[in-house]
This record gives sequence, C-alpha cells and structure tokens, in this order.
Amino acid sequence: MDVKDVKALQLDADINIESDPLCSTAGCTQYLHPAPQDSPRFPPPAAVDYAVPSFGKDPDMESTMNSLKIAEDSVNHTLKMKTPESLAKYANPAKETLYDYKPALDSDVLSTNANIEASEARLGTR
Repeated sequence: MDVKDVKALQLDADINIESDPLCSTAGCTQYLHPAPQDSPRFPPPAAVDYAVPSFGKDPDMESTMNSLKIAEDSVNHTLKMKTPESLAKYANPAKETLYDYKPALDSDVLSTNANIEASEARLGTR
C-alpha cells in the first residue's frame, strides 16, 4: 500500500465518521413502518394495560405533604391563606396606588430645556 492509498482510506474514514442527521445513534429504525406481527426481525409490541403493584405512598412525599402541619404544630399557629382576613393583612398597598407616569415638568427643567434648544440652534449640535 502506498501513501496515496493510505490517504484515500483516511479520507474515506473522515468522511464516514458523521452519522446521518435524520438518524439517531441507534440507527434509522424509528423511520421504518411498523413490521407485521409475525415478523421474525422485530419483537412483538409491548403489552399494555398490565397490572402495576402498589406499595402505598412514597414516604418522602408523605413527609413533604405533612411539613405544613408539622410547622404549624411547632409554632402553635395555623396558617390561613386566601381568607378575607389574610388578604387584608397581606395586601400590597402599592397595587392600589395610582401613579402619575407623566408628571408636569418643573419650571427649572422647562427653562433648562429651552436654553439647550436655543444653544443648539445657535451653535449646532454635537
């Protein structure tokens, strides 16, 4: 094998290292039509509607769900949410304030703006 053949093989290897962008690393089987049920090439589809054993509630989730009760018991206070009393107590007064987003400018600001415009008209802008 001469150098030219080795370079050609290396070029072929470099070209073929990329996979088809439409296929995953598992191949292109996801793009094939489903095989008939009696096909030896593909396994039968997975069973559905099978029974799943129930081992009860997950202990971590159960303790998370009880965390509010544990906290209320530890401080001897019951949290009341979305009641009229709690909504009044924790109301944000800023949401009820009407803000003036375009207030009238002070006379000093108006005078300064007029002087800037006069100066730019006489001297030109930068």
